[in-house]
Amino acid sequence: MSPRLFPRLLKFLQDAPLPKSQHNGNVRRRKRVSMKNSVPEMPSFTSDGRTRSILLDDANPITEGHLFDTILTVRGVHRFGGISTNRSDANFLIRLEPVRLPSSQGVREQQTLVPDDVEHPKFKPRRSTPACYVTCRKDIIPYTTRIPLPKLSPNLSVSPLCIGYQLRLRVLQELDLLTQRLAELWTIPQRLLRRLTSSEWQIVQQTNTIPCKDALALLVVPPVHIAFVS
Repeated sequence: MSPRLFPRLLKFLQDAPLPKSQHNGNVRRRKRVSMKNSVPEMPSFTSDGRTRSILLDDANPITEGHLFDTILTVRGVHRFGGISTNRSDANFLIRLEPVRLPSSQGVREQQTLVPDDVEHPKFKPRRSTPACYVTCRKDIIPYTTRIPLPKLSPNLSVSPLCIGYQLRLRVLQELDLLTQRLAELWTIPQRLLRRLTSSEWQIVQQTNTIPCKDALALLVVPPVHIAFVS
């Protein structure tokens, strides 16, 4: 751009009128849906029994869609990979809490995000500390540190291997609890879930078959270590 154009451009900008604001300062917001008011019944979109278009009705879901909103529709769908701070849809989320890493004097403090509620509460009680929730997907975990989280250190790290280990550990814990419940409720000799004897396990290793009639599956899992909390 030529230097001669700068004075003319500045004069043009000074003389130009100010743009008109699109609103007068009062932002119109959508009213919050009440949990007490009843929602009208959704009309049919078929032409059966109609003499005029549905658009001519006083309350129709096309031009007056807010009248048919419910609490469930207002909450929306959980975003793919989104971060949340509440407990909605917690069954599909992993709670990550920050833990300080040991560092030497003069080195900037670093924190890592570790899962807090993956294990069963009987084996590991949850702690009431500041945390965030992330979607339980393997391809999302590495990108968690790129999202700015309030009140947490900017030097965050996360270990997908640690999360995967605790998810597998949760499966073992659920199996252990299921075995205990079945042992209390199931009184007939033919139990639904039981351990193989040493001789039966040897037959499985030698023949690659289950020596039990009508058996559906064989689960090979390591023993679960229960952490007793005083």
